[in-house]
Amino acid sequence: MTTEKATKAGDSSRAPEKSTPHPEVPPKFLFLKQLKEINDSVPQVVGFKSFILRWSAVTLLRTVTAISAPVAVAVLDPDLDDLSSTDVLIFSIVGVLNILGRLAPFASKYFIDEFKEKLQEEQATAVVAKVFDMQHGAILTTPTGEFSQILSKVFRNLDVLLPALYGDIIPMTIETLVAVTFISIGYGFIGAIQLALFLVYTFLSYRAAKAKAERNKDFMTALFSEWGKIVSVAGSYERAHFFNNVDYEINVARTSFEKMGSKIKAVSRGEHKEAMLLQTVSLTISALFLGVVLAALGDEVGGLERAALAFYFFTYIGSLDVYAIAISNLRTGVLEYQTFTEFVNRRSEVKDEEGAIVLEVKSNPAIEFENVSFTYGDKTILDNVSFKIDGGGTLGIVGSSGCGKSTIMRLLLRFYRPSKGVIKVDGFDISKVTSQSLRRLFSVVTQDAALQNASIRENIGYGRMGSSDDDVLTAAKAAELYLKETEGDGGGNSEVEENDLTLDKICGEKGAKLSGGQQQRVALARAMLKNTCIYLLDEPTTGLDGVVAKKLQGTLNALSKSATTIMITHHLEDLRSATYILYLDAGKIVEDGDFNELMNKKGVFYEQVQARK
Repeated sequence: MTTEKATKAGDSSRAPEKSTPHPEVPPKFLFLKQLKEINDSVPQVVGFKSFILRWSAVTLLRTVTAISAPVAVAVLDPDLDDLSSTDVLIFSIVGVLNILGRLAPFASKYFIDEFKEKLQEEQATAVVAKVFDMQHGAILTTPTGEFSQILSKVFRNLDVLLPALYGDIIPMTIETLVAVTFISIGYGFIGAIQLALFLVYTFLSYRAAKAKAERNKDFMTALFSEWGKIVSVAGSYERAHFFNNVDYEINVARTSFEKMGSKIKAVSRGEHKEAMLLQTVSLTISALFLGVVLAALGDEVGGLERAALAFYFFTYIGSLDVYAIAISNLRTGVLEYQTFTEFVNRRSEVKDEEGAIVLEVKSNPAIEFENVSFTYGDKTILDNVSFKIDGGGTLGIVGSSGCGKSTIMRLLLRFYRPSKGVIKVDGFDISKVTSQSLRRLFSVVTQDAALQNASIRENIGYGRMGSSDDDVLTAAKAAELYLKETEGDGGGNSEVEENDLTLDKICGEKGAKLSGGQQQRVALARAMLKNTCIYLLDEPTTGLDGVVAKKLQGTLNALSKSATTIMITHHLEDLRSATYILYLDAGKIVEDGDFNELMNKKGVFYEQVQARK
């Protein structure tokens, strides 16, 4: 009798996502909306308050320094031959402020870089976490290299965006507003002229940055497409040599590089033209501004005061060029940041319902499908499938490719939600339990061994983190994978395969350094090490020679007696000991029963067995 226990999920349960409609944002305000999203997300990062406090202090120092000279001169006695002690003190303060002011940008950069690293870590982690939270179908259809491209954008984008926003734009805006206030008090409409200059410069810089960002968006779309082709070429070593098409692959890469080069040239030409135009317009406006200021001052102010104001405005106009570059970087950065937000806000996998329970099973659970149908897009994959396998039983699933065999496994693991019907494990509807508590019941072996570029020890140990070498070696032996003893192995298995494998052997990318049979046995050992109450085996003897496959099948038969097992296979003879077999065709069950019953029916299962003899 199966012992059942289910407890209410606390913080581990996650409510289903609800899509909240957002009002349509006019295109001209889209940039401001995107910028607001960034400002809303940044304060959530650990260390933001500390950063803001230190950055604010440095920005205040920069602002005071920027306006100190003209303000100081305005209150000095114009007669330099007879400086009072107050005048000397003011000169001294201005000097100290200017020294500190020159150090302020370095301090600001240090604080920005320190916070930027934390934000990059947060966002990069969010991208990786999203990969594991995406819909299964979305993962399968995601273009090669998209994840690495997004991660690259996270680091490259923040390298530009934060310094532009916190290093130039905000400080420059604050400095301008403070300066305009003081200059308006002392010199009337000259402050208004300065504000007008700043606003005109901002407008021109933003328009140029907007055009550049649009070009970059088109460029990045084209670049991503061509880069995907290049990545595909880089992974075609064997295919190219098998079919003697090396020259073809090289030409594909060369063509992609040429297209990328032409796009880069087009973007560069556009940027050079706009930069020259902006520079010409800005210099003209700046010259007119200085002329108006100096004419307005006339003879009403002393030479020192006029010189100080002229020096301040010359310096200010020079800083506007840096400001223009910062606006361009900000516009581009916000556009690229949108790529990150769109990715992490993609529709997630099937989420836990609110109030989902934690499923706890102490013995082999029964599995039941009740009138389950599943449609993907406009294609019906499973059509009204019903079956029940008792706890400790073995279910065999057979049929032609694409008939829905693997879909049953993925529905059971809740990668997808059924279009209709109910799936039960141990009597519980799996849509009502947490995905974590459900998936920890399963040990899975798929056709693709899915090995990491790590040692055999690490790959097998992935089934149960923290396992000892003895446990790993025991699981390997059970999977007919015999490993050479190495120092520190714990004295597990003394048998040695002819290929001389060890626990420290690196498997290579996707197991490339192992044979197909070795990969499959490592995957089996990993599942056996997890040692759960349900085994899902999708072609577990794929790639194995006859002798090893026969030995391993005996192990699997013994294993199935201590767990509930679902086995998908084309080797129909492997199902002789199965308690129940389904034969699927086009998503429907066309035959079911145990091995002998199906053979006696002399239907499609019988015909397939006879054809394989």
